[in-house]
Amino acid sequence: MNKAKYIIVEVRACELPILFHPIISHADVAEGLTVISAGFCEVWGVEPTDISLDTLRVWAGGRSTTLKDENKKYIVSRGDEDADIIKKMLEVT
Repeated sequence: MNKAKYIIVEVRACELPILFHPIISHADVAEGLTVISAGFCEVWGVEPTDISLDTLRVWAGGRSTTLKDENKKYIVSRGDEDADIIKKMLEVT
């Protein structure tokens, strides 16, 4: 998978990831949502046909250039914490 953009949003006291194509802005996807973090991610498996949680790898990092918090600072990725949330969402059972 090439790099995708993502946001982590808070919904009913849960942090949930939304992954989307890099041509779309973080701000467009986040409109009306409570955003916890934002950045870029990559997802890959050890084998292309094996996407079990044991072999799935996720990288998350960077920051949004279109989303700012209440202090007017850009919203950033939390790195491994966000990667773990994304990985759990993609778990195939």
